[in-house]
Amino acid sequence: MRIIRSPKDLYAGLIYLGFGAAGLWFGAAYPMGSAGRMGSGYFPKVLSALMLVFGVIAILRSLRVDGAPMLAIRWKPLALILLGCS
Repeated sequence: MRIIRSPKDLYAGLIYLGFGAAGLWFGAAYPMGSAGRMGSGYFPKVLSALMLVFGVIAILRSLRVDGAPMLAIRWKPLALILLGCS
């Protein structure tokens, strides 16, 4: 029995958690304000909190729902796209 049934959901959830935590970390110095008078940190903190919630949901989903296995990373197309953008 596999504990992680959907690796794609697991990695997506970890990415959401990472960006959500980073948003809360970098937005910690901005004032929150209130819903009626929003400060400059209101939107980043609310968005980061939502990303954390979505990350937890995706990770829980990876434990309960069967998904496709992860494929190997194709490095040549990835490198060509990155080089084409620079």
